[in-house]
Amino acid sequence: MGRGAERESYVPIIAGAFIAGRAGMEMSNYPRWVDLAYARSFEMHGQSADEVIAMIERGMRRGHWVVLTFHGVGGDFIETETSDFEAVAAYLAQQQDRIWTDTFYQVASYIRDSQSG
Repeated sequence: MGRGAERESYVPIIAGAFIAGRAGMEMSNYPRWVDLAYARSFEMHGQSADEVIAMIERGMRRGHWVVLTFHGVGGDFIETETSDFEAVAAYLAQQQDRIWTDTFYQVASYIRDSQSG
């Protein structure tokens, strides 16, 4: 809340209460340095499967954690077409030997343990 010097942030609350929290920013995360209370994510809203796969591949080439935020597959809020979501899921399933796909919680827990080790 607020702006400039008056800005207050929820990030310390997230850091104290949760393993991790998502922020927007349309960027991927370098696992060694990511602030888990403010992990960057890509909001999926109308991107094609090819566009999403390209985002994933860019992150992979950089050795980054790519967080995709889906809210309304097939309709609802922040829409993603069902066919695009299914195509991305199928691509990730085909690439499971080189791309780790899991819940935000599981990946964040692994990164947290790696950062503290």
